[in-house]
Amino acid sequence: MPLQIVIGTTAELIKVAPIIRRMQSSDYELICTKQQGKSLDDLIDNLGFSRQTRFLHSNRDPLVRLSSVPFWVLRTLIFISKAIRKPQLETSRTRRGLVVHGDTMTALLAALVGRAKRVDVIHVEAGLRSGTWRNPFPEEICRRAIGNLATLHFAPTLESASNLRKAPGSVIFTHGNTSRDALFDQLEKTQNLLSKKVKYGLVTLHRSELLQNEQILASSLKEIIEVSKVIQIRIVLDERTESVIKGHSLWSILEVGCVKTYKKLAHREFVEQLINAEFVITDSGGIQEECAILGIPCLIHRRFTERRDGLGISSEISQWIPGAIVDFGEKYVRYRHDSEQNGISPSQIIWRELVERGYVSD
Repeated sequence: MPLQIVIGTTAELIKVAPIIRRMQSSDYELICTKQQGKSLDDLIDNLGFSRQTRFLHSNRDPLVRLSSVPFWVLRTLIFISKAIRKPQLETSRTRRGLVVHGDTMTALLAALVGRAKRVDVIHVEAGLRSGTWRNPFPEEICRRAIGNLATLHFAPTLESASNLRKAPGSVIFTHGNTSRDALFDQLEKTQNLLSKKVKYGLVTLHRSELLQNEQILASSLKEIIEVSKVIQIRIVLDERTESVIKGHSLWSILEVGCVKTYKKLAHREFVEQLINAEFVITDSGGIQEECAILGIPCLIHRRFTERRDGLGISSEISQWIPGAIVDFGEKYVRYRHDSEQNGISPSQIIWRELVERGYVSD
């Protein structure tokens, strides 16, 4: 029976894609809850994973769009329960495993179902901790809960591995995150697209704790405008972020300075924007990692972060302190450093471990 991999967001898919590429098509089944809609559909198509993907429901369904969070959780839990198969007593050379990634609600629901059905839960990007269960919410709670449910933990750092010393099952240190492999896969395709004709800063904001705090969101956008008086700012917005900004009547703020707004980009297009940016302002942990690898100055616009990548070297955390964005825009140059390429592939480590433990074939 194939290894089942459950994802719900584009970030999850981007990070598990390098692992999937190392498998035979018969080795896996991708289960997609579609926490994100068309952008996730497009990415699955572009990566060539459609044939091995089971879509649990569509975000275009009016019942899904209009539903409350509890309704979404219940509906998704039912779908995941139907999709995840119990181990069979039949003779097989492979073990039954269920891969979940990171800290999304999809990952937690899948881990709960997997544990209930006595399937080995395999957690990729395991052991990250912010130090406070309240932030970020609910991601930190999801991470900690999955840590107690998983059979096999793939930890990207020594610190994250240490955080799992009391967790059940086995902990494997992967010498980095699979986002490293995803990034370098794209860099191989974009090397001829490097361009410094226009200097700009790149901004992405999407986390719930920021979007739900109208005061902090408004002050953040105003500071970004201040920075745009010195250098062009390019803001990449997903559907939810754009909707929240407009819902709070804050869109007019972005029409004042030298700002260009972009709809959510495909990963390759985003990497092209990233490698040409002078600096990045983001609340994304994945982009924080990519900036650390590339040596691009990065302001992590969050109160807390579970990742240590680049801190004090290529990045700093704003903690939502007033003036932090403007201050970073003035001193970002000091955070630029050489790209990190150590030749280690976390995805290769994970794939080899899955082969050796009998979850997939060689």
